[in-house]
Amino acid sequence: MHRKEMVLFTDKPLNLASHVQLKNITVAYETYGSLNKNSSNAILITHALTGDAHVAKHSDDDQEGWWDDFVGAGKMLDTDTYFLICINVLGGCYGSTGPQSFNPKTNQPYLLDFPTIHASDMVRVQKELLSQLGIDHLFCVVGGSMGGIQATQWAIDYPDFISGVINLASPLASSPENVGFNHVMRQLILSDPQFKKGRYTEQPPMLAHARMLAMLTYRTDRMLDTQFSMAPLNENTTTTESWHQLFDVESYLNYQGEKFIQRFDALSFLYLTRMIDLFDAVSPNQKSTSIATVRTPYLYIAFKEDQLFKIEQCRFARTILEANNVPVTYHELSSIYGHDAFLIESAKISPLVSQFLAKIKKTSPAS
Repeated sequence: MHRKEMVLFTDKPLNLASHVQLKNITVAYETYGSLNKNSSNAILITHALTGDAHVAKHSDDDQEGWWDDFVGAGKMLDTDTYFLICINVLGGCYGSTGPQSFNPKTNQPYLLDFPTIHASDMVRVQKELLSQLGIDHLFCVVGGSMGGIQATQWAIDYPDFISGVINLASPLASSPENVGFNHVMRQLILSDPQFKKGRYTEQPPMLAHARMLAMLTYRTDRMLDTQFSMAPLNENTTTTESWHQLFDVESYLNYQGEKFIQRFDALSFLYLTRMIDLFDAVSPNQKSTSIATVRTPYLYIAFKEDQLFKIEQCRFARTILEANNVPVTYHELSSIYGHDAFLIESAKISPLVSQFLAKIKKTSPAS
């Protein structure tokens, strides 16, 4: 078992952005590679919505990670060169404190009493863990999708703590369409009779339906056209059966939904999608420090076919970054995988990331 855990904020509570306090926060994390003598080679990997701290295999017989093609000896994030750490986010369901954790005030799970979480809260927990581990500087923070949101938040909150930021397929703020999709998915879960106001004993089936809807934003219509036939799977299927599964794409979505409820939690899904909704690094109404203060070298990779965070959002974000004199390096890539390209397209992404890491190494104060 490579997952490690640490309990943070045992003396003083964490003051959340929602003005609620949390104490005794458990954090699950995994590390790869070795920290060098002057602790100048640490890279934080921030995971996406349904990810966890298990980024990649630690050995040949280990369980597969979600970024195996990108992490390891001789790969984009070279474990022979860098010390990598990935932390399950606050509000998650893979070992870190979340809505299923016990509330010390009631000795019962928080459930829907868990406080609203913001990206800044996640980053403060990550920063505290790094401090406890004796890491006083990060060479880089890299993340895709929700991980890109966290990476950007790092650049806003701790610009002097990091030498570089890599944002893959993530905007500077959610759009009304993003919030709309998240709202529909949350309402599916909340309206499920088996949700029981969060007191379910098995994952509510509508979590699978929410996942199906999400999958249609993660991939592209072109990929679906290429991968799935429109011929009925079985022309002899009864009417009742055909409502559930008649075409290839329906079988695919059913499989994705069923697989998802075996590994994720509905409450975490609610809280983490709301965090994505609330993220806004550009609005003048935000009380926290905005993107205008960022001076950290910033690699931004967007995907033209992304159907979740549309390319127009990313181009707008690039404009905002440049207008605020953020030292941004921007690339647009094309991929049939759409938003999920950040998880798959290692051959396209790796050279750009490697080039950026080499560039910031020359100017990193800790190198």
